[in-house]
Amino acid sequence: MTRQIEERLSDFMFPVTEKEVLYHNVGGGIPSRTDKYKGIVRKDNNELISIMKDTYKIVPNSEIIKPLLEQLHNLDTTWYLDGSHSFVESNRMRLQVTFPELIFHDGRSDIALSLFLP
Repeated sequence: MTRQIEERLSDFMFPVTEKEVLYHNVGGGIPSRTDKYKGIVRKDNNELISIMKDTYKIVPNSEIIKPLLEQLHNLDTTWYLDGSHSFVESNRMRLQVTFPELIFHDGRSDIALSLFLP
């Protein structure tokens, strides 16, 4: 991955961790723990992303994006990260890779092939 691409994708690569989930019964009282759920939290800002079942496996964005970029660099065709259709939030992301030389015609116009990483 080039330094320019790495900088452009730095917002997508935030670290995550699992946290214990506490809850209050109706009426308040002392918080109870649950082993059936876990909190998924950003390490960099401690923001809660989601509460998931204990069987949920975290896959950080970097474990998906970096292998994809390694394979893209091995291609013989050009590609670019399309910022107009890419975004990242704590609980969701979409990364669009466009291949400007791989064109197909849909009957009305030429369209460059794109790959979406949700």
